[in-house]
Amino acid sequence: MNFINELQNKYESIFGKTSLLRIAKECGYCKRATEKLTPEVFIDIVLYCASSIEKISLEQACSEISDLHGIEIKKQSLDGRFHQGALDFILLLLSEVVKNQLLAEIEPGFLKGFNRVRLIDSTKFNIPKDLKDIFKGFNGRGINSAGVSIQYEFDIKQGEIINLQLFGATKSDSKYAEETVESIMANDLLIRDLGYYRTTTLKNIHLKGAFFISRLNAKADVYKENDAGELTKISFSELYNRMIATKSNELEIEVYLGKTKQLPVRLIVNLMPEEIYNRRVKKLDNYNKANGHKTTKEIKDRMRFNLFISNIAADIMPNEKISILYKIRWQIELVFKCWKSHMGIDKLQKMKYERFSTILYAKLLLIIINNEIINNIRCKFYRVKNKLLSMVKCIKTMRKHSCLTREMILAPESVNNIINCIEKKFKSNHWQDKRKNRVGLTEIMQLFTSNSDNYAIFKKETRGCTRKAQPLNYKQLKFFVIMSKINHQCPIFQESGVKNVYSLIIK
Repeated sequence: MNFINELQNKYESIFGKTSLLRIAKECGYCKRATEKLTPEVFIDIVLYCASSIEKISLEQACSEISDLHGIEIKKQSLDGRFHQGALDFILLLLSEVVKNQLLAEIEPGFLKGFNRVRLIDSTKFNIPKDLKDIFKGFNGRGINSAGVSIQYEFDIKQGEIINLQLFGATKSDSKYAEETVESIMANDLLIRDLGYYRTTTLKNIHLKGAFFISRLNAKADVYKENDAGELTKISFSELYNRMIATKSNELEIEVYLGKTKQLPVRLIVNLMPEEIYNRRVKKLDNYNKANGHKTTKEIKDRMRFNLFISNIAADIMPNEKISILYKIRWQIELVFKCWKSHMGIDKLQKMKYERFSTILYAKLLLIIINNEIINNIRCKFYRVKNKLLSMVKCIKTMRKHSCLTREMILAPESVNNIINCIEKKFKSNHWQDKRKNRVGLTEIMQLFTSNSDNYAIFKKETRGCTRKAQPLNYKQLKFFVIMSKINHQCPIFQESGVKNVYSLIIK
């Protein structure tokens, strides 16, 4: 069964009149089948409100109901329909949509040695202070007393949502990482930023037979074992002097996180240009000065480097590729940019809690529906044309034509015609732009696809150097990724064949 047929069946199963009425009764949205504002009309008008970056007033919503559905309703009556039952209704639909995701693997050979490549991050934004008792903010200088934090994790290989939860803004990333460790399965690869850093969490990932790539926390000490079996703390000042003396831009060290041999990892050290180092120090000095702190020499020494840690074996992924693969984490930053810039998830204005939360979750529902459509079309086009659609351009178009998404939900029989219409729009001026001397998703996919021998070409080219071979520096590696030709001969990764099922978390 193709994607269009599967999507039509999914929408009929979740958004059909019988299903909507059953769910609406279960959650308390309506108790009778003769409600003036039926579940399907309510879902449509909520998605109409959610699709706009600007606030849709109750008067505008009533006008839309009248024009599209021929139902006359006053704004007070509509406002009264936004109650806890309505919020639960949207949450149940969101849960059903996510649990029944239609997946598509963009490139079967991409990072084939791992089951899932999990990217996670959170986005935080201020909301009207009237909601501070429910969504607690930081209440600090320049920060609102009410705020929302959305934790989002997905698999970059198939686009599958793994975790999606909404909290008050005070929820820390590191605590969330500890709470969701049970969803990690053997042979997962987790790529996270420093907010999720905790040695105990990394150890748990390792014990589950999974893998990680992370930045090294600025306050985390790392130790190297000497010939006598004793652990000595690594001095980054001495490391810098050594790299300057040997004219090295990159090196790898086997280290331990924690003095009691808590976790053995590979430490990949990339030396940054002096210009970047000075910029980093200036920025941190200004921040610390504003907050009454002083930047220590040890912290300044570390800022000379990009420091990555990983438990992936060197024979599976050489150190030169670790820092390049970490760049794929920016895909989730791109997701959040789209959520805010093109879906206005952070722009909801003051309204009562039930209406605010219902529309906020409806925005997430619309985002996920659009994302599923884009991901499947994107994979289809990549297999045919060997180039990627721009996620930003596609999301912008989907929001602009959100009436098409609403029509598919109200009338699943229209899915075939509407998806064909969307595909035609995407074929025109929706391709990912190639940026000069920049490593994007396309280049990373090419480098880490198991039927590509890019890296073998690179190693052959560096073998003929007249001086002692040094690890490739950042600019050279970027040039190599962009300029190297792709062919299909020798695999890079070992295939483990481990497949797992995991639980979806929605709260």
